[in-house]
Amino acid sequence: SMKEEDVTEKLVVSDSHAILLMFTNKGKIFAKKAYRIPEASRGAKGSNIVNIIDIEAGEKVTAIVPVSGFDPDKYLIMVTRNGVIKKTPLSEYEYQRKGGKIALSLDEGDELIFADVSDGSKDVFIATHLGRGSRYSEDDVRIVGRTSRGVTAIKFKFDGDYVIGAALIENDEEWQKHHMLVTITENGQGKRCGFDCFSRMRRPNTGVYCHDVEKAGAPLAGIVIADAEDDVVMITASGMLKRIRVEDIRIIGATKSKGVRVMKVPEDTAIVSLAV
Repeated sequence: SMKEEDVTEKLVVSDSHAILLMFTNKGKIFAKKAYRIPEASRGAKGSNIVNIIDIEAGEKVTAIVPVSGFDPDKYLIMVTRNGVIKKTPLSEYEYQRKGGKIALSLDEGDELIFADVSDGSKDVFIATHLGRGSRYSEDDVRIVGRTSRGVTAIKFKFDGDYVIGAALIENDEEWQKHHMLVTITENGQGKRCGFDCFSRMRRPNTGVYCHDVEKAGAPLAGIVIADAEDDVVMITASGMLKRIRVEDIRIIGATKSKGVRVMKVPEDTAIVSLAV
């Protein structure tokens, strides 16, 4: 059950003893055991997030990452809207306070939009609102302390552009054989593309086209990495929701392509969120 203006944005699968790391747009991190989230029936409305973590007015959760513990050999990778990336040992976030901890220091006007855990061997993919994408090795991001700002993730080729999404790519042939990058525009044009379409580049750079938003007629709404057997849920600003099988999204090798129609979006709204 949801309020009329509410939509589902994030879905996390975990066991009850996992630790849920919740990141906010203001660069803070909160850790909660999954079993401390009140259990409810399938149709229940659920608990307000302010009753679970101590967030301030105007603060919202932008990423949730389940972990089994604070392994010193694992890293938190975080990316901001204005193109900053940060890599910090996961162990630095083990001891939590009721009011959360600073995950990274943000520049004025910036906000945290992506966070995930890595073992240090992955590639990072950054996508921008105006359809640029950059892939580089995680080794290109130096390790910094918990309260540090981080380094430049991508340079913007166009004025007014910003990071719309990020993802971590496993450097495993079998994994890459079954996963692809899905890009979808605000007006419902989508496509799938293999990772071999994007060569590793040195950070920072302006990237290459990952979606032709000019031909599509709208900027990117977001990106996800998905298996052909997954579903992707698209959510509009007006609360419309569509679920589509990933295998029904056409594979298009050319990175500068507008894609095909995957959702009919009314002119008075736009897709604002994607979820696998």
